[in-house]
This record gives sequence, structure tokens and C-alpha cells, in this order.
Amino acid sequence: MTLELTRLLSEFGYTLVEEMNRLGVIVDLSHTSDATATQALKHSKAPVIWSHSSARVVHDVPRNVPDAVLELIGTGEGQKDAVVMVRFGCFSARILISLANQRLTDQFRAHVRGGGRKRHYCCCCRPC
Repeated sequence: MTLELTRLLSEFGYTLVEEMNRLGVIVDLSHTSDATATQALKHSKAPVIWSHSSARVVHDVPRNVPDAVLELIGTGEGQKDAVVMVRFGCFSARILISLANQRLTDQFRAHVRGGGRKRHYCCCCRPC
């Protein structure tokens, strides 16, 4: 699902970013359009944050940050400092749970096949 959002930062938006910078308030760009986020990131004198967003390439929802915007973040030339919170969505959590369950199932099968005498590993990757 790729949704093209093109709303831009308004004149009031630029003023608001400046005032938030002056007051020391962090500008949160979660739920902004890609264009608004880009403009606010470039205009802000302080680092900005996406408090509850992730990389759009991982989970394709409009709230998440596209690669084109992520490339503007950093310490290199033409980049700005920012924080993009990494969160695990339901899809990621299901994958992690599935992998953990598969690992535990495999360990249990190996344990049973070995008559309970085989060395097996617990969740912390150490021999039990």
C-alpha cells in the first residue's frame, strides 16, 4: 500500500517549528506527510523525532518514514540529526514469535529423540 501524501508545511508550520526550536520542544513528525516531514526536517535547527514511526520499507503504512526521507537523516553533508523510533509491529512480532516457537519445538524434538540425554539449548542460547 503506497499512499502518495503531498501536503506541505504551511507558513504557520514553519513559524511553529521555529518557536518549538526556540522553546526547546522536540518536533515530532509522526503522522505527517512525506513532504511536510522533509520540509520540517530541513527547516528545524534542532533534531526532530518520529516518536511512533518506523521504516516504510519494513511496514508499508503512511505513518512510517520512506527511504527518501531517511536518507536526509545523519551527520553527513546535507543531512540533519533526527530520531526515528524503531518499533515492532504485529507482523514483526508474529515473525519473532513464530521463529521462537519453531526453535523451541525443534529443541524439544531433539531432546525427545535423544531420550532426554542430548544436550539442548534454552532461550538464552546456553546449554542446559
